[in-house]
Amino acid sequence: MSKTIIQASSRSGHRASYCELFEAMSGGSSSIGRIDWGRFTELISAEKVILATIDDEYFRGALVVFVRSFLLRPTYVLFLRPWACFLKAPLFKSFALRLIFILLRRLPRSKVLSIVPHTLNPQLKRVTNDWIYDPQMWDLWVNGTPCLPDSGLSDRVIREKIDRKVLVFIGKGNDSKQFSLLADLATECYRKLLIVVAGKVDVKFRDHADRMREVGMIVESRYVTDEEVLSLYKVADYSWCCYSPKYDQASGVFGRSIQTGVMPIVRRGSVISQFGFSYLDVDDLLKNLEKIESKDVCYDESVLNYQLSTITSRMILDVCNKLDLGNYR
Repeated sequence: MSKTIIQASSRSGHRASYCELFEAMSGGSSSIGRIDWGRFTELISAEKVILATIDDEYFRGALVVFVRSFLLRPTYVLFLRPWACFLKAPLFKSFALRLIFILLRRLPRSKVLSIVPHTLNPQLKRVTNDWIYDPQMWDLWVNGTPCLPDSGLSDRVIREKIDRKVLVFIGKGNDSKQFSLLADLATECYRKLLIVVAGKVDVKFRDHADRMREVGMIVESRYVTDEEVLSLYKVADYSWCCYSPKYDQASGVFGRSIQTGVMPIVRRGSVISQFGFSYLDVDDLLKNLEKIESKDVCYDESVLNYQLSTITSRMILDVCNKLDLGNYR
């Protein structure tokens, strides 16, 4: 019998980093791919299972939890979008999900964990047993103070920023991430702000991307490696987390910004704006762009690292307790 298996539907997005993180913390191994019959039997027979992406296949994941509970084998479920259980449309799907997760959270030897604090939405208590902070809010600190890499892209940012502050946009340029608002900001603040887009821009927004390039912004509309992404946090003052109300959920970019001391630009009233960490909205950024010193002037690395180490250590300890990972650190 395998000791611990971490299951994810694919390696795209945050999934690969989740698997690598929990592999290291649990001493287990990952099982990557959709839950077919072979993977189902593998998961059922494991001593312990962490389902890292049940949002990708709700019903097959739920079946794994039900069967493992019957066999009295522990299963931990990360529920990334638990508010899907309470959406008004599609009504039947949200009702079915709500019923499934109400049952899952009551099963013996299973635990469903939200990555959104229950204090922000008490309804989540109906469909999850507890909550943890998004792993991308603490994963870089699991083995101590992180050492962020350099890359050709970060070197270019340093060369081109001159006396401007740096705002990084990481991920897909689309409606959900309000790319048009970012483009408007670029044309308004190009003398004071260097915006760096690192991620594929949707065809719909090619004109916006071209307009940004014309005013001296850096737009890398392509797949950006993990190393390049981390290197951008090293040189950034701000990160773009100002997402559409339709995309109101935990954000890996927000989490990585918190971990690296980068100020996130957030939509006021969004879920992430209520996590209790410092942020600016777009209006704040415009008002304070002149007043806020850039990182290379006011950044006190030793003080910031102490603060971040304290915050992330508490998050990691909480995760170890709730996922029964023992004294990992």
